[in-house]
Amino acid sequence: MHTVAPLGQWPLLFVTPADSKIKTIADLKGRRVAVGARGSGMENHTRLILGAAGMTFDDIKPIYLSFRPGARAVKDGKAEAQFQCCVPNPALTELSELSKVRGVELGSAKAKILALPVYGEMTLKKGAFKGQPADIPAIADVNAWYAHKSLPDDVAYL
Repeated sequence: MHTVAPLGQWPLLFVTPADSKIKTIADLKGRRVAVGARGSGMENHTRLILGAAGMTFDDIKPIYLSFRPGARAVKDGKAEAQFQCCVPNPALTELSELSKVRGVELGSAKAKILALPVYGEMTLKKGAFKGQPADIPAIADVNAWYAHKSLPDDVAYL
């Protein structure tokens, strides 16, 4: 595979109520987590990230909800955390306007997560959404257009 054009990177992170005892990804064990809609890219990202952290969906209580319903589940106490991306986004903005939430830190799993070839590292800045109290390391979902190495350059770069 070759990169034809980089498109950018967006943060991936778990969010939780500000007063939650969930501080790092390891603390998600046994918790109700909104992981995205069943079969979605968010579900797959969650599986990869938990796997790198030494966990599977058997270690959490997955709740299969897309962004806005997942955010509402956190607000209503039906989920203890939610996997989010593309900060800011309407669902996270709404959640942080209606509830006090914060990002979950990567913790001891950071090196293993960032060793996955599909991710990079970025910083989620303080105030990236209402209530985010400090800069924290985040997982960067690096997006690009890719082509098979056999695709001629004159086709890939029209």
